[in-house]
Amino acid sequence: MKIKLLLLTFMSLVIFLSSTQAQTSSIAFCSQELGGGADDSFVTLLQNAGYNVHAVDDYWNNIDSADVVALDTFDLVIISKATTSGNFGDTPAEVANWMSITTPVIIMNDFVARSNRLKLFNTTTTTANGGLKLDVVLPTHPLFTNMTLVGDSTNEISIDPLETIVATDAGNGTVIATDALTGNVAIAEWAPLTEFYAGAVDSANGARMYFATDYGYKLTPDGDQLFLDAVQYMITGSVQGPPQSPERLIWVTENLAADALYISEIEAQGFEVIPADLQASIVNADPTGIMDSLAAADLVIFSRNTNSANYSNKAFWNNVPTPILTLSAFVARNNRWGFSSDPSTNISADGKDIKIVADTSSALFEYITITDSILTVLTSGALEFAVFTDTIGAGNGVLYARSTSLNRVAIAEWPANTPFYEGSQDSAADIRLLLPLTGSNVLTLDGKQLLMNAINLLLGLPASPVLLTQNYAPYDLALSNDTIAENKAAGTFIATIEVSDLNEADFHTYVLGGVDSASFLISQDSLFAAISFDFETKSAFNFSITATDSAGESYTKDFTVTITNDTTDDVTSIEAFIFSDIRVFPNPFTNVIEIEGVQVNHFSVELADLTGRVIYQTTQNKSTPTLQINLPALPGGIYLLKLSSESGTRTLKLIRE
Repeated sequence: MKIKLLLLTFMSLVIFLSSTQAQTSSIAFCSQELGGGADDSFVTLLQNAGYNVHAVDDYWNNIDSADVVALDTFDLVIISKATTSGNFGDTPAEVANWMSITTPVIIMNDFVARSNRLKLFNTTTTTANGGLKLDVVLPTHPLFTNMTLVGDSTNEISIDPLETIVATDAGNGTVIATDALTGNVAIAEWAPLTEFYAGAVDSANGARMYFATDYGYKLTPDGDQLFLDAVQYMITGSVQGPPQSPERLIWVTENLAADALYISEIEAQGFEVIPADLQASIVNADPTGIMDSLAAADLVIFSRNTNSANYSNKAFWNNVPTPILTLSAFVARNNRWGFSSDPSTNISADGKDIKIVADTSSALFEYITITDSILTVLTSGALEFAVFTDTIGAGNGVLYARSTSLNRVAIAEWPANTPFYEGSQDSAADIRLLLPLTGSNVLTLDGKQLLMNAINLLLGLPASPVLLTQNYAPYDLALSNDTIAENKAAGTFIATIEVSDLNEADFHTYVLGGVDSASFLISQDSLFAAISFDFETKSAFNFSITATDSAGESYTKDFTVTITNDTTDDVTSIEAFIFSDIRVFPNPFTNVIEIEGVQVNHFSVELADLTGRVIYQTTQNKSTPTLQINLPALPGGIYLLKLSSESGTRTLKLIRE
């Protein structure tokens, strides 16, 4: 009843988002019906669950050995019903390639599952006359963790009849469920290196699952759940159960609008957040009722958007028997809650970074990048810190981090029922954690992770990666290099463009601007010279770069590239792939390149992108007039081809159209 009083007195925002396992797992979705086709909704379903999905029409048809390497970089491969089975195993070589893939594969296409394709079943017969429900053979299987079964059957999982293989067993596999109308196998799985059926000969290097569907997306909500659980099971080997009741957090604020982004991000992690304005006049009007409500919560968070003078009832707040996380350094002062022994009431800003002084393996710093003990918390603005006399620690508390230049306490935790410092008459009835943040949510991804780690730490929960639920604009740009020697040819590579964006998976495009923009070119994330520079004519060029993410959010920054007199660097222009004794063609290339004129008996070939990621490599033990190389499908851009032998190495630049 007292919790209801809090809900009625202070408007609550209760939005619960159940997160699946998805997070950063990647899926290759094989389909011929995308971009307005039958499979778009399957892709959307997976993306909404948090998966990174590679889905391009006809992309994985008739795979070769290079495709096998690429597919093995994914966490899961799905072959849709909306595919032509002849593209998935109509030759022994294609079958062998699919068998060699170690990544788990879900096959939704009954035709692909036949004995004349990928050989899951000892039959070539299929039917489109299935039912809408499943009879569950293994009701304890993880796939049904989140399903409510009717006896040993599911509710309808499809709005149109399932298309199934005509088989009632799965050979050496395990039947999980059958079509309730025909009795045909609807879901089955095979362990790695298991002959699919007696006499099949073939076995796959990774786990395989047959999951019958209709042509195109026709799933019901129960079908969605079963499909997503199958995906999670194939990736992790388990399925998360139904979410438990979310932990209840009370967010104390005097400016709900300013804190809305903080609150929505915390809710997105699965917590219930109740905003509350608990100034002294409200607390004093009903001290028992408010205390009971605070005690019933799992955690109390104090916003920076509070006036500490309204929360100066030290006895009341230190007696709250619930962990409190304060984002405001003002209430930590000696004249407020008494965390510090210093009588100073000063608060000072000290930049966007903090310096970690505790063990970085602490749960407080999981999933966070810390470089030389420095953690960047904000994308803009500055953190605020109170004065603490104890320059070594935080009194009787645990010191985690300090500010960078002022060396003030940045993050500290005080245990329950322990004086805040030697000689203090003040202590808290439960844990208190100080983590000063700004009133506006301008946190970096690491800053957001730090806040969530602090919340989980106080709740006794394990740390987990932050789930971003909205798009953020890029907030910084940098160049890997800002000089170029004079007389370099037009097309010379200068630098890689580095963008800072909370949405790390965002794709960015770049546009040049400013007075000297015509002197440069951008291809993908690389900056090139558009002219040959002359140091004596001009030694510095100014321009801007605007980065735009996939949602249309942009950030612009000014740069200067300096021209030097040093002309000893190797020529790295786009045209420099032509040498007197070696010819590589065509350039630009598509999927095949030829190397002509190598005069050594033993040499190696390596193709890499501009990040250094090796895409292809081979070794030749004899000279050949022309070496032909078949490459996997690659995105357009610039690539580096390195030829190496005992006599030396040459690197050439190639352009993929």
